[in-house]
Amino acid sequence: MQKYYLFFLEQEVRISYFYKSDILCRFFHSFLTQPYRRDLQKQFRYITRLIEIDNLFHFIENEMPHQSSRLLNDLKKNKIESSASAQVEKRWVEVEFDSLQRAYTQFFQWLEQFDSCCFIIEKSGRNYGWLTTMKKHPLLS
Repeated sequence: MQKYYLFFLEQEVRISYFYKSDILCRFFHSFLTQPYRRDLQKQFRYITRLIEIDNLFHFIENEMPHQSSRLLNDLKKNKIESSASAQVEKRWVEVEFDSLQRAYTQFFQWLEQFDSCCFIIEKSGRNYGWLTTMKKHPLLS
């Protein structure tokens, strides 16, 4: 099983760092491995935003295919127990899947409808990136 961390970022961060994914990946990896550092905690709170966990549960329950019901159960269980295979924090979600393909088909592709300003990191750090691409805006003349 591979762990994936999904961080809900401020829109300004997405605009400024969309093409600097490697910097965000290094920062989040540092934060996850050294969560006690005050400087990283402050930066983390500045670039991420709070999510409504109940809204996320409602979205998974009502908008995602039923094959994702295990994910919903894991997320809800983790709200009570910290040892479940999916962890929900106020500013990120941690999930486990046996492959990146399964993570995409069962969760990531649907999450875009809930919130598109999301950055994903595989625990190993090899795979990371934005949930969705930025839409191109027409140039003004």
